[in-house]
Amino acid sequence: MHPSDLAHRCGFEILADAAPDADLSTAYFSDLLSDALAHCPKGALFGTIQSHLNALAVALHRGAPALLICHNRAVPDDLLRAAGEHHLALLRTPLDQYRAALAVAPFLPPLPHSSRGVPVISAPSQGPFSAQTERAAKAPGFTIPPTSPVSLSSLNSAAPPKP
Repeated sequence: MHPSDLAHRCGFEILADAAPDADLSTAYFSDLLSDALAHCPKGALFGTIQSHLNALAVALHRGAPALLICHNRAVPDDLLRAAGEHHLALLRTPLDQYRAALAVAPFLPPLPHSSRGVPVISAPSQGPFSAQTERAAKAPGFTIPPTSPVSLSSLNSAAPPKP
C-alpha cells in the first residue's frame, strides 16, 4: 500500500509524499531510535514521537518508506525538507503511538515471524519484566492475538476501544 493511501484511510496528515513506487508492507512503532535501527523491517511504516532528522535517518537506513509522527508533534523545517529530498513520506497524527498502531493494523500485515515460528516482538532488554517477557516469547504456542477492526472514532475517544 502506498503511504498516501494509508494516510487517507487513517486520517493522517501528509507533510511530504513518498516516491510513486513506495510500498508499505508492515508497521513498526518505537520511540527508541536504537530499537528501530535494530528492528524496523524494510518496507515498514515507522511510527514515533521523535520529530527530528535522526528519526528520518533511521527510517532511511532501515528502508522504511514512511515516517509517522505521533501526538501532533511539531515538525522542524529541516526534517520536512529532508523528507522531500529523499522521497520519504512524512505523516503526522494527533493519535498517540498505541492508537496510531491500532489505526494502521487493519490495513497492514503484522510483523513477520522469526525462523522459530515465534512472532518477532520488541521486548525490554532491562528492567523487572525483561526476563518474564523473554521466557514468554520462547514458550511453546506463544502467539500474539489477532487484531480486531477498530473504528477511528473509538481511537480518538478517551476510553479504550471495545473488543
